[in-house]
Amino acid sequence: MVKFAFDIETIPQDESVTVEKENREKYSLNKKCARVLCIGYLMIAPNGVNKEVIGGDEPQVLSAFWDIGKGVDLFIGHNIFEFDLPFILYRSNIHNVQPTHKLRLLSYRAEREHIYDTQLEGKKIYGRYLRLNELAKLLGIEPPRFELDGSKVYAYHKSGLDKEIHRYCMQQVELTLKMYDKMSLME
Repeated sequence: MVKFAFDIETIPQDESVTVEKENREKYSLNKKCARVLCIGYLMIAPNGVNKEVIGGDEPQVLSAFWDIGKGVDLFIGHNIFEFDLPFILYRSNIHNVQPTHKLRLLSYRAEREHIYDTQLEGKKIYGRYLRLNELAKLLGIEPPRFELDGSKVYAYHKSGLDKEIHRYCMQQVELTLKMYDKMSLME
C-alpha cells in the first residue's frame, strides 16, 4: 500500500493584498481568491520513502502533486477532506491540470479507503474538531516548536521566507503522519 501524507500552504493570488488577519482569512483560505504556494508530502511505498516540498508556479505545483500521487492508495492529512483536497481540485480545474485520482469528496465515509483525515478521525475519538497541535498533544505526541503557523504564512512569503514556509509545511506533514500511525492503531 502506498501512503501519501501531505499538507498545503496557500496565499492570496493578488499579492498586493495586505497581511492583516481579515485579509488572510478572506484571501488566503478562499480557493477562489487564493493559490497554492507549496505542497509538502511524505510518501511511503514498498520501494522506500520519499519526501519533498513542491513549490513554484501554481500549475506546476498542482501538476507535480498529481504526477507524484498517481500510484497512491491512501491520502493522509489534517483537514484534507474539507480543505486541502477540495482546494487542490478546484485550483487544478482552474489551470486545466488533470487529477490522477477520481476523488468524489461527497462523503468521508465513502472515501475512507482512499482518504484518512486526522481531523475527522480525531472528532470521532474526542467529539470535536481539533487543531493539528491540539490533537497531537492529546495523542501524546509533542508537536514541533516553530514560530511560524498558518496565520503567518503570507507574511513570511511577503518577507521572502519561503524556505521557512517549506520547513514548516514539512513539519506539519511529519506530525500528521505520526498522528496517523497512532490513530490507526486505535481503530
